[in-house]
Amino acid sequence: HRWIKYNIVNNPVKLVDPNGKEWVVVFDHEKKTVTIEAKYIPIGGSHASVEMAIGTWNNLSGDYSLMVGKEKYNVVFNLSIIDPSETDALDPRQNTYKLVPELRDEAGNVDHNIMGQTNRRHISIRESEKDNGYVVAHEVGHSLGLLHPLNGAKGLMEEDCGMSSGHHEITKSNVESILRLAIHPEQRDMKYNSGIGSYEEIGSSKVDITKPANLRLIKNRKI
Repeated sequence: HRWIKYNIVNNPVKLVDPNGKEWVVVFDHEKKTVTIEAKYIPIGGSHASVEMAIGTWNNLSGDYSLMVGKEKYNVVFNLSIIDPSETDALDPRQNTYKLVPELRDEAGNVDHNIMGQTNRRHISIRESEKDNGYVVAHEVGHSLGLLHPLNGAKGLMEEDCGMSSGHHEITKSNVESILRLAIHPEQRDMKYNSGIGSYEEIGSSKVDITKPANLRLIKNRKI
């Protein structure tokens, strides 16, 4: 992606093909929570940068609820940092995050207009943009399966991160897409190198969460 100027008894766990996935959405039917989980491995001196990037997403925790049938679930973002020495080859929720001096276009040529790139589980940020909160959060959005909007929608996931429109927010549509793509990864556009997700269920629900009609995301009112 280029930037232009950017099993316990009675508590069953259902794991749906997590191998090779970059993030997982956990539906806990007992606690009534929906948690988006991913892990990021900082390479080199990128720890502070990735901490800022995932913080933007984690700050959304509590902003939304998901109606699962007639029951309300709290939506939580749990993006975390793990030390490179603690990586687990069997853990599917791992993404790398590194700073690089320059980035290249699809033809392999250095392009100084590219600020960040995401190739599924691998995020690269140009060193000069490591403190640009919009750029780094945008690339984490790509690792969670999001693409640049094609319908003129404004916000953080615009190709230029909203620099032209003045909108830098993570939208309700972004959160809806993350949840949908975790449940239905086959709907992901394979032409792009965004991350692939999966989902788990803890406990059981009276409704089938794979049916879109049974899920409705709502924005919580701020008090």
